[in-house]
Amino acid sequence: MDETILHRKSQRYFSKEELQEDCIRKIQEEILEVNAESGFTIEFVEDGSRAFSRFGKSYGLFKNVRSLLLLKGNPGQPHFREKIGYYGEKLLLFAEGLGLSTCWVGGTFDRESFSYAEEEHVQAVILLGYAGDGGLRGKLFHSLLPTKKKDWTARIEGDRAYPKWVKEGMEAVALAPSALNKQKPFFHYHNGIVTATVENSYEMDLVDLGIAKLHFVLGVGCGHFVPGNGGEFAPED
Repeated sequence: MDETILHRKSQRYFSKEELQEDCIRKIQEEILEVNAESGFTIEFVEDGSRAFSRFGKSYGLFKNVRSLLLLKGNPGQPHFREKIGYYGEKLLLFAEGLGLSTCWVGGTFDRESFSYAEEEHVQAVILLGYAGDGGLRGKLFHSLLPTKKKDWTARIEGDRAYPKWVKEGMEAVALAPSALNKQKPFFHYHNGIVTATVENSYEMDLVDLGIAKLHFVLGVGCGHFVPGNGGEFAPED
């Protein structure tokens, strides 16, 4: 399994150290590639702290927020939320590979603090920075958050024994981040075919589906998913 997936942990508390110019350049280059492939208009924001400093719901949940990825695009695009999850997680793992700490944020920030086109929607942001200490307040909040990951076997059902490639894909899925750590995306293995579904009763559920699909693909090491809730996995590209 990819070492970045294996060791990555969500980080809410950052140091005051700013991102290095070379790191920013690499992230912006990766964003250009992702936007060209996805049709999104994702942006790197060097200082997005205002989106958190004025928002009551985020008080105490984060510390020293500065740089972030603004995950946005035209919400009329097919499978918009799922693709935001897929490509957002792709960028997150790239940033982690550069030595940064990261955190998905779907609701506890002020969208109006950013400037973007009227036809666009900001689905979420990904915080970027270097790990810091949340202090006693941070430890208290962390203790109240659900952190336990389900075993991969609890997130798939099937009509036969799982082959090695399915097991490897699901082990990566088990490490995927999800809103409120609910881990709702669920996989099915029937007649040798893997599909992925989610209940879709919450704003971020389809985002989580996209994240989980990417992790499965990276765990297997090849292939792709057909977009959509219930989309099939194609083992070969």
